[in-house]
Amino acid sequence: MNVIDFNYKLVKKYTVLLLFIPYIIFFMAFVFYMNVVFSNRFDPEWKGIGILLLIIQGFFAIYFLVNEGRQIVNDGLDYLVSFWNIIDIIPPIGIIVLLII
Repeated sequence: MNVIDFNYKLVKKYTVLLLFIPYIIFFMAFVFYMNVVFSNRFDPEWKGIGILLLIIQGFFAIYFLVNEGRQIVNDGLDYLVSFWNIIDIIPPIGIIVLLII
């Protein structure tokens, strides 16, 4: 029982630090970009902020894609059998594609 309690605390801590907090930062940058910066995209004053937020979104998309890549390496091709894993990998790929376009 002690091993489970000990591991749960570590899993909870690293889930929050490595997945939840980066997602919240990414989401806030995305919402701010889409609601404020994108509507002012033709205004030269917003151009620098827009580029910065796009770089941040690209960084986080790569971060989440690397996490999914680790899971693919750990699980092998069985990773692609689960519908939820495919749902997890599509958004980072889509964001990177949109940033390139």
